[in-house]
Amino acid sequence: MHKLERKIVWLSVLAGGLCGLMDVALDLYALSYTGSNYYINLLLTPHLHGILIFIYFVAAGLIISNITGKKRIVIERYEQLFNNIDDGIFVFPFDARGLTANFTDVNATATRKWGFSREELLQLSPENLVLLDEMPEIPLVWEKFKVEQHILIETILVTKGGAQIPVEINAHMVQLDDQPHVLAIVRDISERKQRGEEIRRLASFPKLDPNPILEVDNAGKIAYYNLAAQETLKRLGVNEMEAFLPEDLPEILHAARKGGVTQFYREKGIAGALFGEFIHFVPHYNVMRLYPTDITVRRRAENDLRESEQQLRALTSRLLTIQETERRRISGELHDELGQALL
Repeated sequence: MHKLERKIVWLSVLAGGLCGLMDVALDLYALSYTGSNYYINLLLTPHLHGILIFIYFVAAGLIISNITGKKRIVIERYEQLFNNIDDGIFVFPFDARGLTANFTDVNATATRKWGFSREELLQLSPENLVLLDEMPEIPLVWEKFKVEQHILIETILVTKGGAQIPVEINAHMVQLDDQPHVLAIVRDISERKQRGEEIRRLASFPKLDPNPILEVDNAGKIAYYNLAAQETLKRLGVNEMEAFLPEDLPEILHAARKGGVTQFYREKGIAGALFGEFIHFVPHYNVMRLYPTDITVRRRAENDLRESEQQLRALTSRLLTIQETERRRISGELHDELGQALL
């Protein structure tokens, strides 16, 4: 029997008992009274006696109705909140031996998300929904709950169709009908898990990038560098990560904050290697991100190409000089031979 129903029964019994006592008291007083007071004689007449009892019953009924009406409003509000909350709510008796007790109450969200009807869920226990193979530490968690009477864990629950849903369970020990129960609020964290995986995937890009990447804070200190930056300096025999920082970094930071410039390029020599550094200022985070690229081979090739072009130009100039000299020689010889022939 519900607690409110028991209260209504007790109130009715109390009202009936008081009514009976009042009736007996009036009857006894009527038998013992022999006075001549008009109002008391009128009060003790059977008709007025019955009217008083009727008024008493009406008043008692109104009081009981008022009390039960207020309680009903509270219960309806509780049920509305209970069933409309976005998280699943499971209530089951506390059993020190484990999670074998069947659910005693579930809300509408639990039935909707896990695909069971309310009647089906009330025939199940928590161990029917939890993947014990995926969570072998559940017994240890339960032991902790018995001591602290509260746990917050992440696990996987199985739907009626066999789908596995990652959830966060916030469980508390509560007293219901003078018995210890477990109130478990179960939140579906599938989207949060997906966002977390997406964040980790995006974060892996700079971490796994084959080129060095560094982040410098507002004070010019290195806040982050990836594995490629560390491996590059190790290959060059340099131990200080600050070797990547350009000498005019303070001026770059000042210009970025004051002038609105966000893109810079510098070349930095490190242990015989030359790096071209693209520097990007991120106003939202007030940090600088450096993307050094080893351009030693390219710069050497450019220098070799420049020297080759100079040699080619010199060779071409020399060839033209030789051709001009040879042309003059041939022209002179033709002129002399032609003059001798004419003579």
